[in-house]
Formats: sequence, C-alpha cells, structure tokens
Amino acid sequence: MSLRGSLSVSILAAFFSVQAANAQETQPAMPTKSRIDKKSGLTFVRVPKGSYRELPSLPAKPDEEHDHAVTVGPMWMGMTDVTVSAYAKCAEAQACSASPSARDEAKPRCAWKNGLLTHPMNCVSWAEAAQFCKWIKGRLPTAAEWEYAATSGQFGKPYPWGDAPPDGSHANYCDVNCPKALGEDGKNLARWEKEGWIDRDQNDGWAATSPAGSYPAGATPWGLLDMAGNVWQWTSSPAGDGKHEVRGGSWDNPAKALQTSKRLAWADRPDAGMGFRCVKD
Repeated sequence: MSLRGSLSVSILAAFFSVQAANAQETQPAMPTKSRIDKKSGLTFVRVPKGSYRELPSLPAKPDEEHDHAVTVGPMWMGMTDVTVSAYAKCAEAQACSASPSARDEAKPRCAWKNGLLTHPMNCVSWAEAAQFCKWIKGRLPTAAEWEYAATSGQFGKPYPWGDAPPDGSHANYCDVNCPKALGEDGKNLARWEKEGWIDRDQNDGWAATSPAGSYPAGATPWGLLDMAGNVWQWTSSPAGDGKHEVRGGSWDNPAKALQTSKRLAWADRPDAGMGFRCVKD
C-alpha cells in the first residue's frame, strides 16, 4: 500500500476509534461511506441528503438569523482540506497554478513553500482553489452545504464534534504555540495579545498549520475532519465586492472562530490562514 493510502486508512481508523469511545458524549456515528479520488489521492466521505436553514448572503448584519430552508446533498465531501501534495499533482499536470509554491508571509507560514506536503494547501486564492476542485471534477461547497456537513445536519450544533467547548485535542487554533508564528504583519503578536486571542491554557501541538486530519477528537459523526480550525475554507458563496464566504476558523484564530455558524467575507487573495476542501455531486 502507498504512503498516501496508509495515511487515509490511518485517519479513518483513528476517526472510528474516537467515535466509539465518545459514543455516550455525542450522537452515534452513522455508517460512513468513503472513496479515494484517483487524481489527487484525497479521501471523500458521503454526505446524505437533507434540509438545512440557510443564513442570509453576506454582507449581512452580524446577528441576522438563518432565514430559510434549503435542500442539501447528497454529495461527496473531502474528508480533510486539500493537502499540499494533492494540489502539487494538479500543478504538475499543468491544470493548476504553481504560483503558490513560491509564496510565503513575514514568517514561514505557507505550507508548500516550506515543504509541508501533508498540511492543508494554504496561501491559495479562491480562483486557484476553485480550479483545483474543477480538475478533480468537483467544486467548492456552498456555505449552506459546508455548514450542513459541519453540523452533520443538526441545525444549531455549535461545533463539528458536538457541544463541548474546543480544546487542543479538537482542533488547531491559536494556543500556547501560536505566538511563534505571529509577527509584526497582519498576524500581529501585539494585537493578538491585546485582544486576548491566544489561549495559553491549550496546546494543540502546532504554531501554524498542522498535518491534515490530526485531530480525530474533532471529527463529525459523518467522518469529516478539520471542519474547525487549521485553515479557513473557501466556499462558492459570493459575499459582495468580489469576496466569498469562508468557514471553519484557522490556526491563528481564537476558539470562538471555530463555531459552525461563524463566517467571514474574504477577498480573492491568498493567506496563510486560508485553505479549502472540495465536494463532488
């Protein structure tokens, strides 16, 4: 078996192990169907059809409620964010831009530039993310599809794993390690400390991004990993002024950003806290 195949099997095994151990704390895991995309090597899991209450399109008032129900699925969603190794295959096939390979920020945060092949493909624009999904005959999820999958169809569920507040076992967010990756640029250490965005009581093991699928305790009952933290995830939903809605929170965010209903409008520009995953119909 290839290293990539071994990693996929290991991630799935870890997910089911944690789900069984936590069965009394969260809803039981439903049987999960999975398949591997041959082009990218990424694992996709089946998201069943359902109905979900959709938030109004951005820009919207921060306290605006979910206003109407939409039908979602069935679909296949990437079990993790798209990894650097998967994106590099698209670039090697000349179907995706290789520009992200040279990108970095004030500190070494961009995974491809720093050789972190198992980490999520960050520092990628919306257009570059959409092109990769097109290459594997998929697409970026809508915001409603993303939230439906993140909550396993349970409207109002605060976190992908359930009701428990985040800790370092659930997700990669701004913890005691985070200051090592902050600097004097937009991800400013002094500002983060002033705002209280660093949770020094937690240790998720990484300063910036972590390898995809590193937190099985944060898995959804449908088998999705990293739906909170590590990198924000691009969606296909427009958010005005050429921006798109992003979901999930990032390694440089406080715990409150990991809530399933949290969203931002983001311009089509790369950032070390921005990644993506694809869906297939």
